[in-house]
Amino acid sequence: MSCSQYLQRLSALIIALPIMFNMASAETIVTDGSDYCLTDFNAYATVNEVQLRWTYSGAPQYNVYRSVDDGISYQLIVQITSSDTSYLDSGLISGVRYRYAVKEVGSNGLELCQSPVVHVTPKERSGNKPPVFISTPVLAAQVGEVYHYDVEAIDRQDDPVRYSLKSFPAGMSIDGESGVITWIPVQTGDYSVTVRAVDDSGLYDQQGYMLNVSEGSNTNQAPQIVSTPVTNGTQSQAYQYDVDATDPNAGDAINYALVTAPAGMVIDSATGLITWIPGQTDIGAHAVTVAAADLA
Repeated sequence: MSCSQYLQRLSALIIALPIMFNMASAETIVTDGSDYCLTDFNAYATVNEVQLRWTYSGAPQYNVYRSVDDGISYQLIVQITSSDTSYLDSGLISGVRYRYAVKEVGSNGLELCQSPVVHVTPKERSGNKPPVFISTPVLAAQVGEVYHYDVEAIDRQDDPVRYSLKSFPAGMSIDGESGVITWIPVQTGDYSVTVRAVDDSGLYDQQGYMLNVSEGSNTNQAPQIVSTPVTNGTQSQAYQYDVDATDPNAGDAINYALVTAPAGMVIDSATGLITWIPGQTDIGAHAVTVAAADLA
């Protein structure tokens, strides 16, 4: 017999949430600077909302500024004191143009440098339609082997599409930009997966499927005894039973052993041949248990 043991790793995902303070102070923003920092600062507009993102630069704090329409008077709308370099500005007026900038703040509380100014207009709700999935789920996976499913959805208004997992087995992940799902299963079974595709306006579609995980070709499996036991013996005559087992993993050597047996009974560990010469005192029924185990 063989016993496959699986080690399930529990990963604790610690999310540093931004500490935010609503502010209302005016600030001068440079609109033509040549020494900008945070040059990848960008904004994505949805209905009544603007999603701001930039790359963490190591600064202990970031100040986010917003100007409504005129680009002259900027208000400090939030201070973010973590490495979570994104902010969702909500409750905006669709159709109105907004300008944004982010400033790095040093440990002394002084602003160090400023991002370029980006401008964006929240969308007005209209006949926008959610994304549509055009990919077909990969429904089979194997234990110990990498599972891939390249999710693809299109948006009929050509809005960018982002992906997320809503229900999934532990350890499965998806790339929010490309939609590629990856996972290494550790146990057989059927697993429910639901993936979501959402556009910039917040409209989404979901695709659900059942993923079947089977034993992989690289997963060690127990040998199976395929021979039929010889159940009758005669006093003073040699008893023989040639145990035969097969292993699903080609090439694995099989070792045979007696778990329970009457006195004097032996087995060849390599061939599985059981031999015994019962005596007068052995007349009667005897329990015999033989095991076949691979050496993997």
